[in-house]
Order: sequence, then structure tokens, then C-alpha cells
Amino acid sequence: MTTFNQFWQVERSVFLQAVDTNKIFLPQSLQIDLDRLLLLSQQPQTVAFVIGPKGTGKSTYLKWLNAQFPVAQYDTLLTTMISPEPQAGWLARRLSEFFGTRGKPSDNEHLLGDVVSRLDELIEEKRRLVVFVDAAHMAESAEAWQELASLMSLQALAEPCISFVLCGEPRLLQLFTSSESLTTHISFALEVPTLSEAETGAYIHYRLELANITAELPSDALRTLFDESRGVIARINMLAENCLIECSLRESRVITRDIVAAAKRYIAGKPPHVSSATGLGMPLTALYKPSTPPPPVQNVEAPPPPPTTNAADSREKDFPGIRLASLFKSDGSRKR
Repeated sequence: MTTFNQFWQVERSVFLQAVDTNKIFLPQSLQIDLDRLLLLSQQPQTVAFVIGPKGTGKSTYLKWLNAQFPVAQYDTLLTTMISPEPQAGWLARRLSEFFGTRGKPSDNEHLLGDVVSRLDELIEEKRRLVVFVDAAHMAESAEAWQELASLMSLQALAEPCISFVLCGEPRLLQLFTSSESLTTHISFALEVPTLSEAETGAYIHYRLELANITAELPSDALRTLFDESRGVIARINMLAENCLIECSLRESRVITRDIVAAAKRYIAGKPPHVSSATGLGMPLTALYKPSTPPPPVQNVEAPPPPPTTNAADSREKDFPGIRLASLFKSDGSRKR
């Protein structure tokens, strides 16, 4: 019996494996907005959002965006949240790990202080940092975004060098807009829609071409596949992969409407005949970097309240050359 891999002359799955970053399919309807997102995220002190329902390709577009920044000018951190974070501290830990201070026993305030010191070094090197956070809706409270708000406020007083691109479900943006302390930092929000029927067809043909597969997809079969997937990329991938499996079983290179219906039945519960060589193209460990919470700190005194700011202090804030680390100090001292 001819296997899936033998029939299509492929070594791995076609639609379930990740493609190279420079070969990611970008819908024409999103191109202008993606270009705008890239332009804004290159500017420091930006907080941009990529939001949309599950399976619409948000994470894929985030990977594409991350690859657009030249390493000669930018440091980039691409991180994924895998569990809910209702409290502050997770962002400071991840930034501290990024700067090479992982495992250093400290509380959140000292971690953030170390981060802004490293940001000062980036400023001196004329470099910038862009932080991409996937599944950012897992930070589910305004308190969980306290460090982001603090970093944005510090940059308003000194030379900015860091920006954020947050990717997640629509409730992420709703959280920011409902918080007065967060809404002022919103720079841009891109809502990722599902694909249209024409875009669905273009996407399927593009992925087939990347795999060097010649297969026909008649218009009635495309309509059925679009109706079943509702234009959700993750659903398209699963349906299209199972269509290719069914084609290999029938030794047919035409994805008919009947084959699409069979693929739907397989996904609904009947196990498809998947070759053992079929698998995902990107290991989850490439993005899975669990954060180790810092040990509890005992007997930490609360920092004294900041001194009252007068008009002279306000004028002094406008002087160039102020370092982020000096602004972070709890005593309110600043350096030029």
C-alpha cells in the first residue's frame, strides 16, 4: 500500500508543519496593517497589539514581525505565556532572564531595577529592544502589566529604547482599555480577521506549492472547505492535511467535495490514517521557557514615598541624558 509520504513525495506533513519565517503567507488584506505595525514597533515607547480569535494566525504573524528587525540595531525577545499570570512580576523575571540574570535571588523591584540598568546600556550602544509576548491575554489583570506601565512611564522622562508587541485574544485589549493606567500606553491595535474564501484558496495553493505538490481543488470543494473551516487558518490546516491523507488513500490528486467531507469526519472522531513520519515542524521547546519564580524575600521594608515634585523638578525632568536606572530609584534622585 502506498503511504501518504510516498504518494505525495514528501518527508513530513504539508499543512501541520511550520514554514520558514521568510515564507509565511501574508494575506493581501492584512499587508498594509502589518506594514504599519512593523513601522510603529520599530519606534521606541510603542505598545502595539495583535488580537483575534484562536487559530487566525496571530502567532505566525508575530514570528514574521520578529524576523523583520535587523540584529545590528535591535535586540528582540519573543516569549510565550503558557499559564495565567494574575500578579505582577512575570515580565520583570523574563526580561531579567533575557539580559542574563536568571537565577539571581531578588524581588520584583530589584529585578526591574536591574532591567532598566541594562536598558541604559542599550541606549549607550544606540540599540533598541522589542519585546514580543504571545498569548499575552494570560496576564489577566491590570496588576500583571504593572512593569510594562512602569517602563513606559520611565521612558517618558528619559531616552526611550524599548517597545512591546502583545499578541492575544480580544480580551487582552479590553483589559488595557478598561484600565486608566494602561489605556494611555496603547499605540496601535491590529485585529486579525479570518480568511475570506478567496484567501483560503490562495493560502491552500500557496502551501501546496511550497511542498511541491500538484493537486486540484475544484471550486465546489473549496467552498465546502471554506464553510467547514470558517476561514480559521488552524482549522484550514487540519482539514487540508486530512484531505491530502484521504487523497493518498484513494490515490487521487483531485481534492473533491467528497474528500473534504471525509476529512471532516476524520477530524470529528474517526482516526485518520496518518503516516508515522508526519509531525509538527517546530518543537514546542523552541518557545517554552518556564520562568522560575524568585524565592520569597523576607523583612523587606516598604520604600519611602516619593518627594513632592515642584516646578523646578518638572523642568529638570526635561533635560536630556537622564538615565532610566536613576529614575527607577525609589528616592526619586535623577542624573543628567
